[in-house]
Amino acid sequence: MSGSSPVPTAEFPAQTPYILPDFRTPSPASSLGTKYDPDETSPSDWEIDDETWDKKMQGVLALDEMSEAERLANEDPKLPKPKTQAEERQLHEQVMAKLRAAVDQLGEDERFEQLASRGSRIETQPKPVSGDLDVILQSLMAIPIGQPIATSSTYRSHVRATSGDFDSRRKSLAHIPPPQPPSDGRNTDSISTTGPGQKPATRRKTRSRKT
Repeated sequence: MSGSSPVPTAEFPAQTPYILPDFRTPSPASSLGTKYDPDETSPSDWEIDDETWDKKMQGVLALDEMSEAERLANEDPKLPKPKTQAEERQLHEQVMAKLRAAVDQLGEDERFEQLASRGSRIETQPKPVSGDLDVILQSLMAIPIGQPIATSSTYRSHVRATSGDFDSRRKSLAHIPPPQPPSDGRNTDSISTTGPGQKPATRRKTRSRKT
């Protein structure tokens, strides 16, 4: 078919260009983005043979030394007789420290055994006997079932609201007396700014300048 258009085909190159990965040691969360130098053997370790290097690492890691538990197990249980007051005081402190550590260890072992032997207590916990939300809330608040829950109306029992309080037609403003003319001999510039029973504050007259 000469009139048909050619079908496009995809071309895959032989070598796809990829970005070279950045090989580096994993960084902790507090130092993200930092780059460390590659791990290299120090010149002093290169100069020694394998046997000497093994002895050096054993000394650093303390693999040939006794652990704390082994050292305590190998101690003599008999207490030596102190010769001086200082030795007696030091021996007393050591013995008391060992006794306290032994008591703490025994208590920790007992608590672990109790937790291990007790197991789960989910089945022994009380289950809700009803699906009503009010009953469940009463059980959580340690209120006996059947006793009504106190609402806010209990605390407002001393307030008695009537329909007259909400009727705007029954409310009226207090009567305001009309202003009275000043009497003879009364200072018109005095203005009472205080309440009843107090001396009114007067304002001093100011003279106008004559031009």
